[in-house]
Parts: sequence; structure tokens; C-alpha cells
Amino acid sequence: MADGAVDKKRIEAAVRRLQVLPDRKTEIGRAVTGLLIVIETASRKEEEKLPAPLPEPEPEPEEPIDIGRLAAAKELREAQWLFQDLKEAWDNLSAEARDALNAHVRAAAPKAEPDEVIVRMAEVADAMAAVADALEQPDPPAPAAEPEPEAAPKPDDPKLIIAQHAARTYTRLTGKKPPKRKGKDGIPRGPFFWLLEDVFASAGILASAAHYAEIVARG
Repeated sequence: MADGAVDKKRIEAAVRRLQVLPDRKTEIGRAVTGLLIVIETASRKEEEKLPAPLPEPEPEPEEPIDIGRLAAAKELREAQWLFQDLKEAWDNLSAEARDALNAHVRAAAPKAEPDEVIVRMAEVADAMAAVADALEQPDPPAPAAEPEPEAAPKPDDPKLIIAQHAARTYTRLTGKKPPKRKGKDGIPRGPFFWLLEDVFASAGILASAAHYAEIVARG
């Protein structure tokens, strides 16, 4: 499941990007430590189940890493988070604050609609995520014509245990529950999805964050 050391810095950065409740900010370090302990324990249990490893084949030559593309992808992801924070702050504005802002903006520019601006900015943020993916993986493998649905994991599945702990951590720090599935669109891409995605990637887990986020949301 995991290969090598867990990327603690990436997990810590993912946790700190959450909109943590003011009275929970002192718990961030403890939350990161808890995630690391759960990952280590789950990984150890997974390794105990594995059969003896087969001889490894000769490694194929790796493609050279394009540092410039990866740096650009990182910049886009960081900018995407800023857009996400702005969108969430906008959604949390009181009706009084929003009405006052709308009146001020329309007085200065009658055709301006703040809600439309926020929607367009959210679309730009989605484009940033897509471009970052393309920069990090310029030649992704072609998807299967008819992918088979993933089987429901067992209760002791290490990846599920990690996802459940990440969900509890998210709720504890933000006061919000993980999002539910929205029709055919599945789990919305947002702070919890990105937290779980970073946790899996940091631990070297090859699993779908969307799949496990949906299972956790059902629970």
C-alpha cells in the first residue's frame, strides 16, 4: 500500500489548508500526528497480509522529470486553494453583508453582478485544477472503455480506516461533515476531497480518493 516514508510535510500542509475553527487551531499538530499514526498502523497491518514478494524485474528507464511543469502545477494548485477559500467565504456571508455589497457594486457598475463574478472565478479554479493535472501527468493512460465498479471495501481495509480517520479529523477541525454524493456528479471536489487525496498521495496509497470519500459519506 505504501512505499517508503510518509510525506509528513504534505499531510501537515493539507491539514493547515482547512478552514479550522478558531478554538481548534491548537489541535492541528495533534491531528497531523494522529493521521501519521493511523497510516503507519494501517500500513503495517496491510504488509502482514501480503505474501512473500516476488523477485523484482529490472527497472525501466524513467522519463526525465520536467521541474518547470511541476513548479507550474504547484502554483496553479495553490492559486486554486485561494479561489476555493474565497468561494467558501462568499457562501458564508450573511444576507445583510451580501445585500450591502451588491448595492455598492451595482451603484458603481449597474451591470455588475457579484454572484456571477464568483461563479466565473469558481470556473477558473476548476480549470486550474485540470491544467495542474495535465502538467503533472502530460500523458495519462487511456481510460478503460467500460470500467468495472469498485467493490465495497471490508471494514478492516486499511485504506478505509485511513479515510474514516481523515473524515473524523476534518469534522473535528472544521465543524463540518464530509460532503455527500450529488447525483451523477459524485462527491464534490472540495476541502475534504483534497485532504483525503493528499493523505493517500503522502502515504503512497494507490486508491481513488473519490471512491473512499463516497464510502465515508455513506457511513
